Amino acid sequence: MKKQKNNYIDKASFHEALKKYKNNQGGKRVEDFVGKCMLDICQGLSTKSNFSGYTYIEEMRLDAIENCIMAIRSYDVEHAAQNPFWYFSKIANWAFVRRIEAEKKENYKKHKNAQEYYLHGKIDDLAASELSDKVIGDFEKKQREIKAKKIEKERLK
Repeated sequence: MKKQKNNYIDKASFHEALKKYKNNQGGKRVEDFVGKCMLDICQGLSTKSNFSGYTYIEEMRLDAIENCIMAIRSYDVEHAAQNPFWYFSKIANWAFVRRIEAEKKENYKKHKNAQEYYLHGKIDDLAASELSDKVIGDFEKKQREIKAKKIEKERLK
């Protein structure tokens, strides 16, 4: 016997609620059901293994919810796929990725500042310096790779 998949969001009901909102049948306020679906999507995404280990998961979730709310108006209710779950999952996923990148940049700045203090003799902890060197090196390597890809892309045009 095939195991039945337990979906936590009914795509058809979600689509109909968005359609009702887009056609101004529900007024200017989005139904609570739509908000609950977005919360469930963001909560479910935050439990995935590629996102669950971050200490700033709550900020990631809040960014995703905010992005989903802003994207309600751009959701195409007439699209043939009629899959708002996919649409808002992608928006939430990219919000998570943007938050991770922003946090990495902030972490880089923090460690770069700590490295400056270490070089000027204001910090004596060698272990902290080694960690900062690793974080800084990894971030700068990633930035060089991004820059090289951009240059290569421009060269191919």
